[in-house]
Amino acid sequence: MKRTDAERIDRELRRARKKQEILSKVEARKERSAAGWAQALLERLVYDEEEVFNTAEDEDLLEVILEMKEALPEKQWEPTLKKAIRLTKVAKRQESFEKLRPLLEI
Repeated sequence: MKRTDAERIDRELRRARKKQEILSKVEARKERSAAGWAQALLERLVYDEEEVFNTAEDEDLLEVILEMKEALPEKQWEPTLKKAIRLTKVAKRQESFEKLRPLLEI
């Protein structure tokens, strides 16, 4: 193997490692942000065009909310929940928020 081939392979390996590090940093940042938590809540909500259905009986939703409460400061809890409800594009957003708000107080 020529020296140039070895250098090329080394460069490709360094690029691959650097790309992987950057992707992991982006994922970690996204998970810690309010937008990441809103997306996680959105994935667990059951809804139609009118309203959100699973409020207090869904254990997965409660688990995500408890994790969110540990990760985010208290002043971001309600806006994050509101953003998740807004992302559902339901008609009764305020009513859905009022149903889910008691879960923040647990």
